[in-house]
Amino acid sequence: MAWRTRARRAATRAALGVLTGAVLLLPMGAALLPRAAAAQASGIANITFQWTDRLGNTHEMKRTFARGWEDDGSLGTEFAGSGFTPGTGTLSFIEDDLGLGQTETEFFGFVDAITGTGNTAHLRGRSALGAAEYSLRWPPTGFNVVVDPPGTSAFTFTAGNDTVEGKTLNMLQYGQFMRDYYKNVHGANIPTTKIVFTNATDGSYYCRGNLGTAECPEQHIQIDANHWASPEVVLHELGHHIGHSNNLQGIFGGPHSFGQDNIGSNNGGRNNGAAGSRLAWGEGLGTWLGLMAVDDGNLAGQYATALPGFDTDLVYHARETPTADETSGSGDLVFRIGTEGNNLNVGAVNGLPQGEGDELAVLRVLRDLYDANVDGYASGFSDNVALGAARLWALFGGKQHFHEFWRDAADDITADPTLIGLNAGDDSDLVLATLGATTQEYGISPVLESVADGVGQRPNIFFREQNNDNSSQYRLLIFDDNWAEVERVTAADVLVGTGRYHYKVQGNLKSGEVYHWVVLGNSFNDSGVAPAMDDDWYWSAYDTFTVSEPGLLALAAIWVLAGLRRRRAAA
Repeated sequence: MAWRTRARRAATRAALGVLTGAVLLLPMGAALLPRAAAAQASGIANITFQWTDRLGNTHEMKRTFARGWEDDGSLGTEFAGSGFTPGTGTLSFIEDDLGLGQTETEFFGFVDAITGTGNTAHLRGRSALGAAEYSLRWPPTGFNVVVDPPGTSAFTFTAGNDTVEGKTLNMLQYGQFMRDYYKNVHGANIPTTKIVFTNATDGSYYCRGNLGTAECPEQHIQIDANHWASPEVVLHELGHHIGHSNNLQGIFGGPHSFGQDNIGSNNGGRNNGAAGSRLAWGEGLGTWLGLMAVDDGNLAGQYATALPGFDTDLVYHARETPTADETSGSGDLVFRIGTEGNNLNVGAVNGLPQGEGDELAVLRVLRDLYDANVDGYASGFSDNVALGAARLWALFGGKQHFHEFWRDAADDITADPTLIGLNAGDDSDLVLATLGATTQEYGISPVLESVADGVGQRPNIFFREQNNDNSSQYRLLIFDDNWAEVERVTAADVLVGTGRYHYKVQGNLKSGEVYHWVVLGNSFNDSGVAPAMDDDWYWSAYDTFTVSEPGLLALAAIWVLAGLRRRRAAA
């Protein structure tokens, strides 16, 4: 018999003349199971702990703290051990000193909303900062797990997803997975943190602590009552904790959303973008740290029973209820944001990123720089960058905003053009112009428009600003077909339409020659002095045109796909 009611247990013990002892609660860190050996036959209770995902599937509960007690007959009720569950979710509690006349022994205990390893707690789930961790009794109240020594009894305890305790244990599984990934793979410093959650908590956020407010007296994470079923939200907030603890982001906080330009809305607009860009960087990075752990750490392969598919992909979902319906616009799904290209947007402004001040642009740039997928861009170029998780993690260190990250990423890629699908030793301007297809795609750098007829070989060139009007300086660069610079235009721009600019080529270009042109945008210089180095600017993708032979006053502008350009260069 695996478990028995308290009433029947009491009757059995009364017939044997067994005395009841007091329950002794020991703190975490007490002697781990099993107890010291004795001369009597042993009884073992193998307890398997499970948690329940948002769709009702059960999974082994890993790295979760559990405690057990054993009813020792004439010796009374004694502590049987405690510890964190292993990868199987099963802990064994052992009885090896039966009382006189005792033919069976009984176990019960608690599983706490604490995850960690060894004797160290990593995440603690609570109803409030000063409260104790949530706890569930195993087996259910009123029952004990019965073992008839010598022998073994197995019992599976499942925490459902319909209680606040079960929901918290659910979130801790995702959080502990992410914590283990960054600690074990990237050597991150991740202090213990509390996760506050109830069925009435309002809003999800990370508080770095020491703010001197009632809401944030100490470092912690709060999860909204409706967000427990959105692992991406939980991992996003934990991403802030990891980012803050490892100097990956500057001061952050404030209202934000995907598709919002934080520069304009949070810091007064054009040329005052530092605070808004820090916010966009911190929010985009927090989301990406969660998703990178999911993908590179292989969350999908962590449990014997598969997790819901939408919990293990690289799409950001935010839902209000845990139902299986994942279609955009359904009652439970608030929005879902694709991280690969501009092809899946629900809830974003016009479905398109708004530049460096938008966390959506930051998120998508990080995704494209991370993976090896070759995504086609609207410019005709493709995403050929594949930096991987380790190199990205190294680039994140010490960054305050997107511009700092992008500058260092561009330096890494120009030093090794093979990272972007080019050849070792290729010209750095070609590398930067190829990389510029990514910032152009996500609304950060200017976007090329057209080359129009000019007088002789002095064409008119048009481009659009992008970056939600946050850029204030531009450079037009023209190169020959060997990527030697032939002209640099820094003269005042002429606005010929909303967000549309025009430059007149100043020097005569050679008839019949092929040229490449790019436009560089700069927004991070309140002094009005342009950065000295070109790689401190945001480069557009490059366009290619040929100057007509003598007698023809037209220029034929042709867009060349990035793949074709690379094949020609490699030929």
